[in-house]
Amino acid sequence: NKFSCFLSSRSLFIMIISIPIYWFAGILGPASAVQIVIFVTMTISFVLFNEKQTLFKYFFILLQVGIYASLELSNYAFFYKLNLSDFQLQIFRHTVITYVFIIIFMTLRYYSILMHSMKNSISQLSKLQSLTDRESQIILLCVEGKSNKEIASDLFIELSTVKTHLSRIFRKLNISSRTQLVLMVSEPKLS
Repeated sequence: NKFSCFLSSRSLFIMIISIPIYWFAGILGPASAVQIVIFVTMTISFVLFNEKQTLFKYFFILLQVGIYASLELSNYAFFYKLNLSDFQLQIFRHTVITYVFIIIFMTLRYYSILMHSMKNSISQLSKLQSLTDRESQIILLCVEGKSNKEIASDLFIELSTVKTHLSRIFRKLNISSRTQLVLMVSEPKLS
């Protein structure tokens, strides 16, 4: 977040899931059901990338389709095979599916809590610092990692207007950078 590498982080997240799916499905074969997780990662790809990142969204969705198709068309041929008994495969299958859903659930829950917390922080800042509704909207878009140009496009205002709003926000909050703004909004509130 400090370097605003949101796109890289999202792409890396999908790759970290996709590569092991391919390897484990290839090693264990179709009976392991690891390949089914690909459909979940397709959904995650759809959710992680916004409308301005459609190229990445569809690239990662097509990557998942390609992984599944290559496994099916090659009949799960892989340079290394591990033969497990039916009982071991069943335990493995249930364990993998359970862990994947737990990880996905916790990731989505974390993202939801984080966004809710940031919106509450922005709301509190607005009340305390007499920020306008537009300034609050701009803060939220900054926290989401959007550039000035993206903010201007999203809010249908000029780029210079965004810069003016950011200058006012920085002055009102007594800060000097976006990083400080994001940190201020993202800090957990102790109750």
